Amino acid sequence: MEQLRSIELGGLIEADEEQLCISIQRMQYLHYLRLNSQPQFALKLDALPSAPPYLEKLFLVGKLGKVPHWFNTLVNLKFLSLQKSELGEDAISHIQTLPNLVQLDLAKNAFVGEHLCFVEGFKKLQRLYLRGLSELKEIVIEDGMMPGLKELNVMACKELRQLPNGWKHQTHLKAVHLYDVSSELVESICGKGMDHHPTKPFILLTRTDDEDEAQVESKWVHQILN
Repeated sequence: MEQLRSIELGGLIEADEEQLCISIQRMQYLHYLRLNSQPQFALKLDALPSAPPYLEKLFLVGKLGKVPHWFNTLVNLKFLSLQKSELGEDAISHIQTLPNLVQLDLAKNAFVGEHLCFVEGFKKLQRLYLRGLSELKEIVIEDGMMPGLKELNVMACKELRQLPNGWKHQTHLKAVHLYDVSSELVESICGKGMDHHPTKPFILLTRTDDEDEAQVESKWVHQILN
């Protein structure tokens, strides 16, 4: 078991914490870890002193309440998915320091604040997924943050009224996916009348580069895919 490179465990309860953390600590070659708690139980991981050193993909499903103290040891992590974590607005300050993170997925109230602020770090992040964050009203991405961001996905964040200021000027951003968002957000992109669309529209925004002799200008176009 100590040689495992991948493991998924479900149905966890709080009483499993000590033995679970002892077992994970012994898996020094682990690259992929997925943990799911039972719905009525928190996902307790505080007894883990540090993460497996080669861990690249981490999926945590269950209430955490706070970012585990060992997150700063996830130096090789590339993919992070958090679901039902109920993390507060200070959680991002612990995630932003992960030096090799390429994809971040916050889903099903993994984050429960109104303001999601990205002010530091995320130097290598390429894909950001925000799904089912019921309280989210504002996303802030400071200038110079996420310089490598290529794809932004926002789904079922119904209190969100607009995309982050300056999103059009993210140098490497190529696509924005929107689904089941507020009519205000849809209309800010597609214009009036979209609230009468017969189904929840899936909107894809893509960047096109128009070249002429004097300059290269980026433009954004939207497509309604259903």
